[in-house]
This record gives sequence, structure tokens and C-alpha cells, in this order.
Amino acid sequence: MTLQPLFNTRYEEVVPITTFVQTSYLADFTAFKTYSDTHFGTAFKTALATNLAAAAAITSSSFYIKEIKLLNIKVTLNIGALRPNLDLLEGYVEFAEADLLCTVADFGISKVRKQIHKKNYEGLTQALDDLNHNINDPTNLAALTAHDFTPALHTAITDLTTTIKQQLIDRNILIDKKEAAVQANLILFNTLWEQVLLLLKTGKRLFKHSDPEKTREYTLTVLKSRVRRASHKAIADDTGGAQADEYVLTVPINNFAVADFQIQPNSHYLATVTGDTALTGFLSKTPDLTSRDTADKFIIEPGDDHLIDTTPYPLCKYIIIINPDTEQPGEITITLVE
Repeated sequence: MTLQPLFNTRYEEVVPITTFVQTSYLADFTAFKTYSDTHFGTAFKTALATNLAAAAAITSSSFYIKEIKLLNIKVTLNIGALRPNLDLLEGYVEFAEADLLCTVADFGISKVRKQIHKKNYEGLTQALDDLNHNINDPTNLAALTAHDFTPALHTAITDLTTTIKQQLIDRNILIDKKEAAVQANLILFNTLWEQVLLLLKTGKRLFKHSDPEKTREYTLTVLKSRVRRASHKAIADDTGGAQADEYVLTVPINNFAVADFQIQPNSHYLATVTGDTALTGFLSKTPDLTSRDTADKFIIEPGDDHLIDTTPYPLCKYIIIINPDTEQPGEITITLVE
């Protein structure tokens, strides 16, 4: 029987959440120890510190969290750079269709766009291979060149393809390493999480009446939000994020919200779901749900990131986020990045 995780959060969030909880527990140690020295005294404090240190060492060395997120962003940025080249290539393919070995529809441009839209990275790798195969076929290349397809455009498409494919390979290698590390250390992380849950439950019990505000320090949804905002800020900083342009948007239950700023053209925004609810978003001409001219629809799971590229949608001015959850509000943090 395969061991299953006991925690209902992302693997990489276990250590930072535990760190926050440990800080609160140590500050309130007297209250916990007075309540039960058997369960929360020095022995528990030592065990928690030992488990946390071991899990932190594994997370920092084997989970590659930051590296994977940065690769995801770099892939998205390179895909954004590829889009205008695909548009130009499509024009040359249409000019030369009569002399090509395949139709415009079968040349591979639409297939690449489809995989980009679906965010199917495995499918994108194959689609890029097929497209470049068609470009580099001697007959096709001669036909395209006859219609002024330039070596510069050819090189740009080839180089971006090579870069994107290598970044996807690197990303998959890191993901495989992360999954292996998770499985190899699941007993440790489960043990640590049981300690966290015990502290959360007891912390609420101790301070519910005497200090209600303090119970937020022992509330999992609050802690997840803190961790995800910190992660979002770190990634945004590494991608040139303008912290003055960081927005935290709360989305009501089973409703929508509009980011209270107009998006800039030819820009990228890093969006991270910092709450505990999956959210749907899209770009729109109008700050409501009435516009039929919407684009770049995306779904982000809790803790995940999405890089919004406004370049292909110059007429869209707003980011609209929908929360389909009927039980809890959503939260998303959005930052302008270079």
C-alpha cells in the first residue's frame, strides 16, 4: 500500500507553515506547557525542532521549488516571444501555400498555438518539432524564401524552439527529482504535519476566548495565505517584479472580482492564488462580465502561479477573477513583472 500524505497543502508549504506555527508556539510556550506539559513541554518542543530542521533541509535541497517556478515563467516568456514570430511565419506560409508540401492548416502553426493555449507542455514539444520539420524541409524552405521569409525570422523561431524545449526538459527533470524526494521522506513530513495540526487545534482552544485575534496564528487558511504571498513576492522579485504594483484581490464566494487597476499593454503579470480556493481568470475589455471580447482564460490552483501575457490582447484592459467555490472566498496576488 502506497503511503499517502496527511497534509492538505502543497509539499513545499509544509516547512514554511510549520515555521510560522513553531514561532507562535514558542512565544506561547508557557501557555501550552501549563495546559499540558506531557503533550507540549520540552520533549515536544525538541521533537518539533528536530523534525522541522530535517524537513527544511530536504525541502531546500531536493524540492527545487523556486527553480521550477522560475522555469515555468521563463517558458511562458519565451512562448510570448514566439507568438509574433508565428504570426509572421503564418503570412509567409499563406503566400507560399501553392508550392508547399502541405496546406497551411497542416503546416503546424495552429497545432503549436493549440498546445500553448492548453498549456500542454509535452504536446508543445512535439508540435514545435513538427513545425520546425516543415520549415526546414528543403522544398518548403525554398518556397518560403521565394516569398521573402528571412533568415533572421528563421533563426529566431529555431532558437526559441531550442530554448523552450531545453527549459521543458530541465523542468521535467526537477519535477521528477522533487517527486522522488517527497516519496522518500513522506513519513517525516506526515509526522511533522501531525505536530502542526495538534498545535493548531490546541492554539485555538487556548486563545479562543482570551485572545481571539491570536487564533489567526493557529488558523491554517491564514497561514497558507502568508506562505503563498511570501513565495509570490520571492518569484516576482526574481523576475523583475515592481512591488509598488502588487495587488491582493479577495474574490467573494461564488462571485467575481476585478483587479482595481488597468493592465498595461505588452506586459506580464504574475498571478498567484494565495488563498485556498482554485480560481478562474481572464482578460476583458470591460470591468464586468458583460463583454464578449475576453481572452487568455486560465485556471489557477491554490498555491500555483500563472504568468499573464497582455501582449496578444492590446484591447483588453482588465483582469477579472471568478471564484466558483460556494463555501469560501478566494484570494489572489497579482504583480507586474518585466
